[in-house]
Amino acid sequence: MFYLVKLQQDIVPDQIEVQEESNGMLIPLFLAIVLIGLFFFLKNKKSNLNEKPKNPFIHEISLLSIRERQVFDEILKNKSLKEIAETLFIEVSTVKSHANKIYKLFAVKNKRELLSKLLVDN
Repeated sequence: MFYLVKLQQDIVPDQIEVQEESNGMLIPLFLAIVLIGLFFFLKNKKSNLNEKPKNPFIHEISLLSIRERQVFDEILKNKSLKEIAETLFIEVSTVKSHANKIYKLFAVKNKRELLSKLLVDN
């Protein structure tokens, strides 16, 4: 709100009137800007909902421990269990244990099925 002081010819403090003047264009302009911003926000939000996630297995991957994730990354490089064990400085039996948990999580039986599933769904 803007306030204008209306002065009369004879300036006497008792005669000064303060009038409230609303700017007629300010509020509609503000509402238009807000509505346009809301429109683009909702349009962007809706388009994101229709997009396919970049990695459909993000949930399964997030359930892996740090060491299982390291084994998973090495499996994706198509390394053998022995090579994975040497790379991560752990026993082959430990690699097998981690690999079996990964296979169970992705509902596959072996490395070949895991790689096939990951390639087909991407």
